[in-house]
Amino acid sequence: MAYSVIVVPHDVVMGAISKDNTPDRSVADKVKLALRAEIALAGGHRLGYTSTLDGISTLSEEKAPKLWLHSTGVQALKDPNRDHETSIPQHVSPATPYENYDWTDHGLLPLRWATDAPN
Repeated sequence: MAYSVIVVPHDVVMGAISKDNTPDRSVADKVKLALRAEIALAGGHRLGYTSTLDGISTLSEEKAPKLWLHSTGVQALKDPNRDHETSIPQHVSPATPYENYDWTDHGLLPLRWATDAPN
């Protein structure tokens, strides 16, 4: 099994939160419900994508990717050529190297996978 990390930009997270007006839904749940994914080869040939259609996934369970949502705090590392605060969370992506802390697992994304090709 292969693992990878896909960084979801801050503006995408904020867009997902702003579109969901459910007051008792957590930020993580709002993001989980808003995210979609696509897997494509380097030329654009789509191998699989998430579907919002109700019903059974058209991509078999053993071929369907499993995606988990994790969140983390971000802290800029000290840059000797720049004066910036490193002891508080950053609200934008830092221009300097950074480190992540306080990883939180929010669980599996509720995605249905489909494909244009036969299983």
